[in-house]
Amino acid sequence: MKVETVYTYSEWCKLVDRHGKEMAKRYLKRKIKKLIRFSVRLLTIYLIYALCYAVAYQL
Repeated sequence: MKVETVYTYSEWCKLVDRHGKEMAKRYLKRKIKKLIRFSVRLLTIYLIYALCYAVAYQL
């Protein structure tokens, strides 16, 4: 048997607000992880380029 829960308006607003914050946190965490991965790849490419430049011009 399914039990229905009845919320007052303020309780409902709190639930929606909390859920929205959780969704925002997950979204930000995913974006930050992607940004970190991109930064690491970009740094790696730059370091390889700098190494090749140094070897080519024997600095």
